[in-house]
Amino acid sequence: MFEDQTFEVIMDRMLNSISADIDTREGSVIYNALAPAAAELAKSYIWLDTVLELVFSDTAQGEFLDRRATEAGIERTAATKAVRAGEFTEGVTIPVGSRFYVDNLYFQYTADGTLECETAGEAGNANISGQNLLSLDTIPGLQKAIVKEILIPGREEEDDDSLRARYFTRVRREAVSANKAHYKQWAEEVDGVGKAKIFPLWNGDGTVKIVVTNANLEPASDILISKV
Repeated sequence: MFEDQTFEVIMDRMLNSISADIDTREGSVIYNALAPAAAELAKSYIWLDTVLELVFSDTAQGEFLDRRATEAGIERTAATKAVRAGEFTEGVTIPVGSRFYVDNLYFQYTADGTLECETAGEAGNANISGQNLLSLDTIPGLQKAIVKEILIPGREEEDDDSLRARYFTRVRREAVSANKAHYKQWAEEVDGVGKAKIFPLWNGDGTVKIVVTNANLEPASDILISKV
């Protein structure tokens, strides 16, 4: 919008307002006096262009997009933690919250018998299946602790494009009154879900079928399906 307000344009406009009997050539006293002000004004116009982009949802980025989305009741999805299966010495009771270490990653034993990575994001998705876990707590009788397959992949914090798409869905009222888009929104809000596809009336009136993938767009595990 203000791309034409360059240093040269501003200087010409300022110098044209000076009396004709005053020397305005480059290097003159009046030129040197006006040049710093013209440079600052040119930078201000550049910032004005940037500000205009940040206040509109289709061009806003980062925290400015967050603030715009918050107006519609939407928050950026935080990074989620990977959940993996584990194999332990049979018959040994492992206290909930017990910590294990492998390949620069820390895991906690959860109430449902799985291992949750302490580091949010995709770090817990590392190719470590089959590696031995080092217990950081004293667990009587524990002789075997092995990290197994990924049950729920971890994912990074939601990016701007995804947040913008959800914002547009909300403000355009595409997901309302438990319609197809509303079910899709609900399903994809569950931690660990990548995408959801909805089949209305799949088995007659009052029925809805939801098919989900995990964050890596792979088949969802039983644990993830039960969460949905």
